[in-house]
Amino acid sequence: MTKKTNTKKLTDTLKMKIRNDFVHGVDGEEKKIFPTLDELCKQYKVAKSTVYRVARAEGWKVQKEQLLILMEIIF
Repeated sequence: MTKKTNTKKLTDTLKMKIRNDFVHGVDGEEKKIFPTLDELCKQYKVAKSTVYRVARAEGWKVQKEQLLILMEIIF
């Protein structure tokens, strides 16, 4: 007997939502909040291993770091 999972398939649309939330952050009450990949996996109910693999392959961490540096320069 196989175990059913409660995770969704990572579609291109869902992948872009997770990437944007991770790289660009989400608006908090007073400032931007940058959720972790673990938090986003729980929020969107997708498998951690899949999200981590895609994030590493597409360089999400580097993109986030570059954006934060750019934000520091501007503000």
